Amino acid sequence: MTKLGIHAKKQKGVPGYWIVAKSGSLGVQLKFDTGAINTVISSEVYYGSISDDVQKKIVSSLDLRKVKKKEFTSASGGTFVGYLVSANNFRMGDVIIPAFRYYMIIENKRTVALLGEDFIDACRYEHDSYGDVVIHEIDEKYFEDSEGTISEEDMISVIDEILAE
Repeated sequence: MTKLGIHAKKQKGVPGYWIVAKSGSLGVQLKFDTGAINTVISSEVYYGSISDDVQKKIVSSLDLRKVKKKEFTSASGGTFVGYLVSANNFRMGDVIIPAFRYYMIIENKRTVALLGEDFIDACRYEHDSYGDVVIHEIDEKYFEDSEGTISEEDMISVIDEILAE
């Protein structure tokens, strides 16, 4: 087990517990979500609104690269596809995760940023009444499986190139 000490904090007026995270120059607030099977971050979190035409070009480029993808069903029943990304040195609070995986959602009707069970299950954490969720440790096995991923740098390059067209 690797020690972490990450705090998922309750925000006034916002349901759930949140972790401020950063990868390179990209920032995100991840919701600690034991109901989410996988960690997902939509492209809108990093890039804002992207037109449908540009989204389709990004998806085509990722499909040509044979990036591992997965179909998800939202709580409201809608489906969307995510592409598996591996981010090196992903910062959660003050802690650096050397190899963090998430599914990048390109086409979705809502913006999402959820820390899911694929990460949470590998961790030892606790939650005191009315307090933060504190993630104490992560099992090293989490860092072993990165097959089929696209590096976050390559994902950003794909999106940036298409946005620049």
